[in-house]
Amino acid sequence: STNENGIFMIGDAAGVIAPITGDGIGMAFQSAEIISQILNNVRSGKYSIKEAGNHYQTEWDSLFRKRIYISYIIQRVVLNGCGRMLSVNILNNIPKILPYFIGVTRG
Repeated sequence: STNENGIFMIGDAAGVIAPITGDGIGMAFQSAEIISQILNNVRSGKYSIKEAGNHYQTEWDSLFRKRIYISYIIQRVVLNGCGRMLSVNILNNIPKILPYFIGVTRG
């Protein structure tokens, strides 16, 4: 959850991304930017704190949920003995696939 009793989570506190993708810092910056904009709306009276939590969760999910899921799958495959060998073979034979996976996990 990105909101616990009015405390908003950013970065890894909101959802840990697999270390293999290496984008935790980027997610922290993006989630901080999102919550700062939302909290400005709370301060101006546009949202209540509860509405802010709902907006933040929705925006966070739309930006990060897919990345986290794909990163988790990549990590599981790469850390598996057979999956690791298969991954190396695929990357050696189709090197253009690596930038695709980097793009999918980095947004």
